Amino acid sequence: MTRSLLIVCASLVCGVFAGCTSSPEAPCESDEDPSVQVVPAGLGFDEWLDGDPLVAATPPQGGAPYTPLRARVTGLVDPQIGVTLSLSGVDPSDGSEYGEISYDTRLICANVGESAGLWLAADVHYRYFEWELGELDGREAEISFSVEDLHGNVVESSIGGTLGVQ
Repeated sequence: MTRSLLIVCASLVCGVFAGCTSSPEAPCESDEDPSVQVVPAGLGFDEWLDGDPLVAATPPQGGAPYTPLRARVTGLVDPQIGVTLSLSGVDPSDGSEYGEISYDTRLICANVGESAGLWLAADVHYRYFEWELGELDGREAEISFSVEDLHGNVVESSIGGTLGVQ
């Protein structure tokens, strides 16, 4: 059976980020080069380096193991109206596929803090369905992340490291 994952993207609740807004007057309108940066949840965007350990844990609500992530995006058109997030994962050491999924959502605009002026996917849970938590400990993971706006513009990134069970 193919191992699969499910992404559970909790609602992009601004309560997590004081001062967030998705109003048309948001300060996220910029002419920066399109990009997406992905980091483990709980870390600043400048605190994580590719290859650092990635958390594999049981989510607070229970269920399949997950790796909590967040992302910030620049240069896309109207991400507050809608984007498609696509994630896929593999173990690069042996080629095992963790799965892939795409879903539609909206991004929020941060107007304070380290991500001021950038669009955020605040709480993305990369889920490892059909995997037991113990099976993931010490495995390598490469998670590819892409965001496509309603105009077909796409930004891509990836995050990789050794999974550490918490």
